[in-house]
Amino acid sequence: MFIKSVKLTFIKRLLFFLFIIFLVATILCFCAFNGFNFMYKLSCTNSINTVLNSNDVGEDFMNQISNISTEDLAEDSESAKSYIKWVDFQGTASVLKRLSDLDISSHNNNEPIKLNWIELMAYLGCKYGGNLSLFKQSDLDVLVANLRDGKSMSDLTSGMKLYNYFYQSYDAIFHEYIGEYEIETSDANGNKSYTKKYGLKAFLPIAKNYSFSHYKDFGTSRSYGYRRLHLGNDLLRKYWYSNYSC
Repeated sequence: MFIKSVKLTFIKRLLFFLFIIFLVATILCFCAFNGFNFMYKLSCTNSINTVLNSNDVGEDFMNQISNISTEDLAEDSESAKSYIKWVDFQGTASVLKRLSDLDISSHNNNEPIKLNWIELMAYLGCKYGGNLSLFKQSDLDVLVANLRDGKSMSDLTSGMKLYNYFYQSYDAIFHEYIGEYEIETSDANGNKSYTKKYGLKAFLPIAKNYSFSHYKDFGTSRSYGYRRLHLGNDLLRKYWYSNYSC
């Protein structure tokens, strides 16, 4: 009886000791998890505040830029003898379509005078102070008629001090949008060849039948890599279970 009593007491003490260890371990794990969760939330809060603060800086910068006149931007780029740092493009789809059609048709019809849509755009940019929404068809007709009569663009823009600024700005945006390219064709026997064409070369960077959404994030802050503003708009397409921007 004495031996059995000793064994039961030992077992009870062992179980009690294990219970204490389990309880302490549970408390430590709970504290560690809450501490990690708190640090994670704090980190997320700091990250959000950083983004919000940098967004405020981005908005302030955008407001400052919007208050600078085109003339000041052009004079700054000329005096510094450096690249243009900012362009506020105020074009419309209808104007771009008219100008691109003139460029493409003059080349495809092998006209004596080949028109350059960026030159036409820069001329109109000077005339309207960069606001192409003020476009008038009569102004474009007069410009095209003068060019087809043999007048050069340098002669027509000799009194426009901002022409080079607008040309460089628009060329930086639309360079290589229009030009020569090769397209694959097949004959009746299935033989493939490449044919040279002239026209619009830019294309939507998302494959056919892929859905996408548009995120208007021009001017929002970017922090990865280095702190800066995003000078573009993201197209978000679905790829399996993730979104990829184009």
